[in-house]
Amino acid sequence: MKRIVVALIAMVGAAAVAMAAAEMAVQVKVGQLREKPSFLSLVLAEAPYGQAVTVLESQGDWRRVACAAGQGWMHKTAIAAPESALLARAQQQATGASTGELALAGKGFSKSVEDKFREQRGNLDYSWLDKMEALAVAPQQLQAFVTEGDLSLPGRDS
Repeated sequence: MKRIVVALIAMVGAAAVAMAAAEMAVQVKVGQLREKPSFLSLVLAEAPYGQAVTVLESQGDWRRVACAAGQGWMHKTAIAAPESALLARAQQQATGASTGELALAGKGFSKSVEDKFREQRGNLDYSWLDKMEALAVAPQQLQAFVTEGDLSLPGRDS
């Protein structure tokens, strides 16, 4: 009887480890691996769209992941199961966007993609989008903002 209980405990433990170490993929143009589970935390590395990641731990909406770029925290919205796109296509779910448009949105717009989209959709004004894309904040600027604003980050003493 003890052997059965020990075997069951071992199987449950193995299943928990397997679930904790889920294989996912980056679903945004560039996934940022952060030091702590916070958008205000230091970016340690970046992982490109489609990069495979292994989820090591979960904390709220954040996942600690490991990938070729290193280890760090990524928001759950930046990663998804690699097969999720295949499942959606297989089920032929109706959406307001084509499969091609969804794929392009995940990868981000380049000049050639924007030109093709503009050709298909008419002459659209991208000036405000271009201004937003041009904004860049250096890690040092972000750290100064956090310090000067006396913001507290999860997992750190104030």
